[in-house]
Amino acid sequence: MNITTEHRTCAKCSKQYKHTFLDIKGQPVSIEGEQPQEMEICEPCWTQSCEEEEEKARMEKYKSRWIEKVPKKYRQTDINHPEYPKKTFHKLAMDWARSSLTPKYDGKTFFGLQGASALCKTRILSQMAKLFISRGYTIQWINSVQFEWCCAHEFDDEHGFDAKNHLRQCLSRDLLVIDDIGALKFTPSVERKLYGILEDRSAKGNTLLWSSNENFDEMAGQSKLTEKQKERLFSRLDGYSNWFSMDEEKN
Repeated sequence: MNITTEHRTCAKCSKQYKHTFLDIKGQPVSIEGEQPQEMEICEPCWTQSCEEEEEKARMEKYKSRWIEKVPKKYRQTDINHPEYPKKTFHKLAMDWARSSLTPKYDGKTFFGLQGASALCKTRILSQMAKLFISRGYTIQWINSVQFEWCCAHEFDDEHGFDAKNHLRQCLSRDLLVIDDIGALKFTPSVERKLYGILEDRSAKGNTLLWSSNENFDEMAGQSKLTEKQKERLFSRLDGYSNWFSMDEEKN
C-alpha cells in the first residue's frame, strides 16, 4: 500500500503528530509499505529546539557580559527547581521581555517584581537579563547597598572615580537591573540620583528591571524624604513600570 502520511510519536513531547513524506524538492511523495519509526520530533518541538539552539549560540557570544555583571548565585539559577515559579511569574516576566524586544513594542520599558523574600524575584530578573544579554544588550547590575555606596562616595577623592563610573553605567547601559530597590535608604542624595536615572532611562526608552520586598507605601514610609519628594519618586517608579506583586496574584 502506498502512503503519503503516517502518525508518529514525538521523541521530545511524546505526543502523536502527522508526518508527511516529502521528496528532495519538498513535495509530498507516496511511500510503499510501512516505514520504520525514526527519532523525529513534531513541528512545535522542532521550532522550540531551533530557538533554544539559537539562544545558546547568542549567549555564547556575549557570555563574558553575563559572567562579569550577573552575580554567580543568580547565574546558577535552576528554572526547573520545584520551588521556582517557572509556570507563573517566570513565564509572565519572560513573555514581557520577549515582547519588549520586538520592533513594534511601544509599552513601558521598566519591569518590576515586588514580594516577600525567597520568592525568586532576583532569580527571575537574572533570567530576563540573560535574554537581553543574548540580544547584545550591555548591562549594569546593581543592588541597593552598592547604589547607596555610589551615592555616598560620588565626590570622594578616594572612591569618587569608581562611584561615578558605576552611576554613569546606570544611565548608559542598554539594560539596568536594580536588585532590592525597596531596601534603599531614601536620603535626599539617593532620591535625586535615582529620580534622574528613572527620568533619563524612561525618556530614552531604555530598559530597567527591579525587585523589591517592600511595596510603594512601605518604601515611602521608611524614607527620609519630604512628601513632595516621595510623590515624585515613587509615582514615577510606579507609573513607568509594568510591575507585579508576587504576594498577590497581580497588581
